[in-house]
Amino acid sequence: MKKILFLCTLVVILYSVNAYSQELVYHPINPSFSGGNPFNASWLMANATSQSNFSEAQDFNQFNNDPFADFENNLKRSILSKLSTKISEDLFGTNDMLLQGKYEFGNFLIEIIPGLDGLSVQIFDNSTGNTTTLVIPNI
Repeated sequence: MKKILFLCTLVVILYSVNAYSQELVYHPINPSFSGGNPFNASWLMANATSQSNFSEAQDFNQFNNDPFADFENNLKRSILSKLSTKISEDLFGTNDMLLQGKYEFGNFLIEIIPGLDGLSVQIFDNSTGNTTTLVIPNI
């Protein structure tokens, strides 16, 4: 009997306590989204403008290129590519093997050194003193 009375009392106590809660609702800040506050538009635009590094003076429109200028540039690249191929074939032959040694082209001194990890090509610019090293790995 005491157990039943205790259980009844416990049930009455649990049901007598009111639970309070509220509805959680997400409101987007950006007015472009559904439900966004339209009064935030000017603040968001001013904030974005102050952070922007883009200047309108620059012309980034890549679709306004002149087709004749593009043709001229492509023709120049093609001629220079064929010229460099011809020069390298005259110097090194057509077997695509670079010979060990030192080569001088104008202000550039190129040294080709074979190594364990591959072929090392050192390019020294006599006019500036800069050195560039390329390593072509063994295949």
